Amino acid sequence: MKAKESKILSTPIPHDRLVEMTAERLASHGCAHVRASHPNRFRACDQIGDYIPDVTAFSGSTLVVVEAESSDGLGETHTEEQWRTFHNHASRVGDYFIAVVNKADEATARALLTRVCGNAANARLWTF
Repeated sequence: MKAKESKILSTPIPHDRLVEMTAERLASHGCAHVRASHPNRFRACDQIGDYIPDVTAFSGSTLVVVEAESSDGLGETHTEEQWRTFHNHASRVGDYFIAVVNKADEATARALLTRVCGNAANARLWTF
């Protein structure tokens, strides 16, 4: 039984579910105007630069820009470019960028986030 439980806990959460869980979490924490790339439940996000983020929301007057990423995507140049675009946008206007990944990808994602954002106070990493 323990081995089976362990396998279930280590199963990666699909990208669409990461997006949905993040949007729900932001809404449950009082964020307004939550948008997400989940067409059945949320209105789509507006484009930022050349990319459309997975989730956006407002915490008071502060915009929160979120990009979820799967294990496969963490090594792609496209992901680094997206994260840089979203973080730079957030930094210009005093907002926040949050990268969301599976718990198993935390170390890889943290290294990428540090490379892209340095130790910026407005960049966060959430894991599920």
